[in-house]
Amino acid sequence: MNTLPYDDYLAALLRGDRAQCKRIVHELLADGMPVRTLYTDVFGASLYREGELWESNRISVATEHLH
Repeated sequence: MNTLPYDDYLAALLRGDRAQCKRIVHELLADGMPVRTLYTDVFGASLYREGELWESNRISVATEHLH
């Protein structure tokens, strides 16, 4: 991945692309990312950013509720 894992995961999450989210997670774990880091730096950061986007009306509540 050329970008931060969080960026790729967030982009897939916002598209509702569950298969891509799953691929990213499997790749990160295979590359040795600790599960705790996955939860904090990828899942947590992505969901926090998603909330910010919703709060600033950059995504709809429907998009936010895809996840």
